[in-house]
Amino acid sequence: MVRVGLIGFGGGSALIPLMEDELVARRRILDRATFSRHIVVASITPGALPVKLGGLAGTTVGGAWLCLTMATLVSLPGTAATVGILSAVRSGGQGVIRYVELASVGVTVFIIALLVHYVGKVLTSEGSGWLVAAGIATLSFLATGAADAAEFIGHLIGRQWQPSVPRLTAVQLVASALVIIALRAALRRGHPARLPAIGHDGGLGAAAVLRSTALLLSVAAGATAAAALVGGKEALALMALVALSTLTSFGGGEAYVGVADGFFVGGGHLSADVFYSQVVPVANALPGPILVKIAAGVGYGATAPTQGATAAWVVAAAGALLAVTVGTAVAVLVLGAYHRAQRSAVVRDIGLYILPVICGLLITTSLSMLNAGADVSIRAGVQPWLTLWLSLAATVLVTWLRHRRSVHDAVLILLCGAASLAAMTAA
Repeated sequence: MVRVGLIGFGGGSALIPLMEDELVARRRILDRATFSRHIVVASITPGALPVKLGGLAGTTVGGAWLCLTMATLVSLPGTAATVGILSAVRSGGQGVIRYVELASVGVTVFIIALLVHYVGKVLTSEGSGWLVAAGIATLSFLATGAADAAEFIGHLIGRQWQPSVPRLTAVQLVASALVIIALRAALRRGHPARLPAIGHDGGLGAAAVLRSTALLLSVAAGATAAAALVGGKEALALMALVALSTLTSFGGGEAYVGVADGFFVGGGHLSADVFYSQVVPVANALPGPILVKIAAGVGYGATAPTQGATAAWVVAAAGALLAVTVGTAVAVLVLGAYHRAQRSAVVRDIGLYILPVICGLLITTSLSMLNAGADVSIRAGVQPWLTLWLSLAATVLVTWLRHRRSVHDAVLILLCGAASLAAMTAA
């Protein structure tokens, strides 16, 4: 999980292939059918998606403590780096943000190579049904990413296109897909169909769900108490807002920025200047789930001016733990209900059709990440069209090196990050 947290730039759905590679391909602690169900549950519940995937995997294979450990480790590297950089910025190190941002453009290339490979693997594994799967993925992409596609094409040809196109959020997309799948299953009642394997949930039952939920909520309560102990009523109120904002956060880290603005900036806990010039840029530039990084960053930024650095670190850690545990607890409860219904026709059809829907969403995520890289290049004084064409070429090269020459992921990540940092710094 630490590996995912270290290289997981983009956050949210961009980390699905990384999690699949870690849990299914490398560690083999989950089978593909079980991981698919975890994706569904993580996509329809509030909170940070990678954190929930880690927690659900931990609950499935090892119980409550592994659930807490895996959920926390996914977010630990990026969260610790976020608070560390905010601390450095407070001491006069504003330039650190810029260097992290420039390096992230290259690391994004590696992530996109993983996304493209994952989409191709899912669609080609459908056998004779690959055309249907590709059609579903295309519709999913058009529903969520038409505006991103137009902006991307505009950047490629040296234009600034930012059309206002109606779009579905990730939650709306998955919810719509689930409704359609349920209706289809109801209409086909009594007609046999090809169904996916159920997979193995490691004996997941009511007792396992309750143990994991109880531990997660206990840690949340402990984190809140620790924050209140060092930060007083202000920190206690802040923790309540972190929990509430996590429970109302659907649609990924980008959507959480707006939620956090309303709760923390609008609530007077943090100035808009600190939030948008420090917390948000740092959280976006670093790997890991954005929601947890922002929760920690807000905790640090709101506490440091009045309580000092030590108290700020404690409140930041408490905010991160609260965001991790509250979202994961909801996901574990939903997984328990999903598990008990897994032999129903609706749940079986979800396993069959939800991955192509997710693939369309990942295509949108890839374009969004490329557009973000173009914006970084503009701020660095580099033509965005040049950055994008080089990024596309580098994606092909990374894919070839990874699968044809078996170059280690760590080497590729370092090369990509160093190349973009050197190129944009020299520009």
